[in-house]
Amino acid sequence: MPTLPEPPGSSGSPGSPGSKAAAVTTGLVAFFAQLSILSIIAIVCMTIFVVGILLWGLLRAYKNRRDLATPDNIKRIQISQSHSLEKVWSDISQGKQGLGPVISTIPDDQQLLINATVFSTRLTGYLGPYNSGVFDEDTATRLALNSGSRCLVLEIDRLTDSYEPALIYRDGWGIKQSLNVGSISNVAKSIAGRAFTGSTEGAPPNVANDPLIVVIYFVSTPDPVKTPQEYIRFMAKVAEQLQPINNLLLAQTPQGDFRRQRLESQLFFMNYKLFSRQIILMTNADTSPFRRLQALGLDGEIGSNQDLDLMTHVRLYSRESPSGLGITSSSTNNVKPAAVITTPNYWINTPPDRLADAQSQTKSAWTLVMYPVSSDATSLTEANINKLTKEYGVQSIPTCLFETDDDSAVFIGKGAPYEKTSWTVKAELIRYIPPKPIIVQKPIPQTDSGGGAIVSPKFN
Repeated sequence: MPTLPEPPGSSGSPGSPGSKAAAVTTGLVAFFAQLSILSIIAIVCMTIFVVGILLWGLLRAYKNRRDLATPDNIKRIQISQSHSLEKVWSDISQGKQGLGPVISTIPDDQQLLINATVFSTRLTGYLGPYNSGVFDEDTATRLALNSGSRCLVLEIDRLTDSYEPALIYRDGWGIKQSLNVGSISNVAKSIAGRAFTGSTEGAPPNVANDPLIVVIYFVSTPDPVKTPQEYIRFMAKVAEQLQPINNLLLAQTPQGDFRRQRLESQLFFMNYKLFSRQIILMTNADTSPFRRLQALGLDGEIGSNQDLDLMTHVRLYSRESPSGLGITSSSTNNVKPAAVITTPNYWINTPPDRLADAQSQTKSAWTLVMYPVSSDATSLTEANINKLTKEYGVQSIPTCLFETDDDSAVFIGKGAPYEKTSWTVKAELIRYIPPKPIIVQKPIPQTDSGGGAIVSPKFN
């Protein structure tokens, strides 16, 4: 019987597509058969790694796009941060006690600001977060006042090669992390309208009459030695932007004129009632050049509304050298600081045998304690907070509104110093106690010598 030819394309025809496919399949089977299990695992892992890198790149690109300083991103972060911070600070703080009920528990002659610690906040105007955060001056200032904070720290910086002061957040490397910059003027307007208003739009009702401490903390300024005129002009711009609070500043009183730091050595040792509904302004800058405008050729240029020295009640000095705290400098030998700013390590690292000396420092100078840069890595523990306030007696440790719940809890959590009040009173052993006046006793008549006059005896 004759053999029929195979149809075209059948697997039996040499060189046909079917035979080629079979050959490839056979080759792949042979290839994988020769591979060891470890080789297969290595190939799978490599594939997963490559896919992971691609996914990471896509996620990073997406995140970077969301962190760009665009108006939409800034607005989105402002809304998100405001919503989350409202829950933490607005509602729970409205029942906080003010200074009066707290300080009235100690004798009248000890009811002084030097004997009280105050709940304080820094980076005023900044809503956070630390990375790719945003400024929303009015909202952030309102929340700070809502929280019961009676010490607000404004951290003033400038962009590279700029002579314009602004609120900027930079990390520890000096890299700008805020997507926008804040306006000092907008913060000042918010303080002026809210600081002494007792409501959810201002301070807690029981706190609204308390004094408010505003710290103008300069991170950077033009060089005061190389460019003294630019240094003064820079600070003058800050003073001009602070004008909304000018009428609320402590000024001339029956006790004296507090402007230009004239009474800074006495301010913290006066009865607290004198400062009710008043703003006490401090700065870490040397504002004395404003007193030499004529010599510097700026007499006709700088007006009273630009005179930061006139507005400042107390200058902050450093006890550390170098301080690392912005432009803060140490005091000269002939100046006894009325207020100081230090890092936490200055106190925490104090040897036990120097404890008494450290406590005497906070009895004689109002003390602000903070790290040069606020970040996730600089949060203080509950033990450190207690050591600084209850053992050393420092008066202010500023925190940030947008800290984590755990970091905020050491200030406002259950049993924390400022859970129910904006102020605490220092314990008696670390409190300044004024010396009692010496009462001069009335001499008995027999000891009266008559001023030394010699009286001749009388004879009957």
